[in-house]
Amino acid sequence: MVMVFFANYQSSTYWLGAIVFIALLCSAGLMLDMQLNRYVGFSGVLHGLFIIGARFEMRRYKLSGVVLLVLIVAKLIWEQVFGAMPGSEEMTGGRVAVNAHLYGALAGGLYLMFAGRFFAGGTKVTG
Repeated sequence: MVMVFFANYQSSTYWLGAIVFIALLCSAGLMLDMQLNRYVGFSGVLHGLFIIGARFEMRRYKLSGVVLLVLIVAKLIWEQVFGAMPGSEEMTGGRVAVNAHLYGALAGGLYLMFAGRFFAGGTKVTG
């Protein structure tokens, strides 16, 4: 779903690098966190991809990019203060690993700052 919105902003190599990078950092964060015995899901990676996508969206459509970034950050803050969003555990049928969302978003930010430069070949968005 994320790729439908943001695929045109960068090359497929860039996005593949982002997925791998975010997954590794999110996994490392959860291992060091030691609050979970196991984690099944992709939500941390999705949060990181949305952070990256929001940044590129801001370059082309400033208002929608800012709104997206504010909503993601507000969601992350809510989850850290109050726990999972209401209804999300019922919808998924299990416990929501809110720290995975935080680690994924942080990894997405780090990818934007550092790692993305190695995968930026064929960059599509300028600015």
